[in-house]
Amino acid sequence: QPGEKYKKIRHKMATTRPIRPNALVSRLFNPCLFLFAMIALRLDSIPVKCVVSACLIGLCTRYDGCSKPNTGCLDTLKNFDYIPVCPEQLGGLPTPRTAADLTGGDGYAVLQGEAAVINRDGVDVSRQFINGAGAVLQIAQLQNIKLALLKAKSPSCGLNPMVGVTAALLLKNGIRVIEF
Repeated sequence: QPGEKYKKIRHKMATTRPIRPNALVSRLFNPCLFLFAMIALRLDSIPVKCVVSACLIGLCTRYDGCSKPNTGCLDTLKNFDYIPVCPEQLGGLPTPRTAADLTGGDGYAVLQGEAAVINRDGVDVSRQFINGAGAVLQIAQLQNIKLALLKAKSPSCGLNPMVGVTAALLLKNGIRVIEF
């Protein structure tokens, strides 16, 4: 009978437990799931843009001037349009340069003026790190980029053991950071 099909559908809808709106939204808009879906589906018609630490793709921007590409990052970048950035170079530091460390706090504290970035010669390079972070943020904002793939354990880009200066500024401005 023609109406029988619709009766079954209405009955199923009436007996099915409804999904709470918050649960539905969290399932649909979970950033990790979204990123995974973009990679898995390879949506070539919708290019996803990100900024990436230039050293991760093998450019000689590391403090020691060496090239050490990260294969995990390179594999991930196959699914993105990307802009390579080096906050230290954008802040005016040369390559190669003396290695530096966060002193007295993390990148957030450096941005607040409560901590510093000191190189191994004892020189305060906080201003260059802050300027470089600002340049990366400006590039991301001009390109409407919401994702950054950054170098782990870096006083600029790292998230662990302490958040770097660039990572802190990007996170503070709503840009998601993944470290490699």
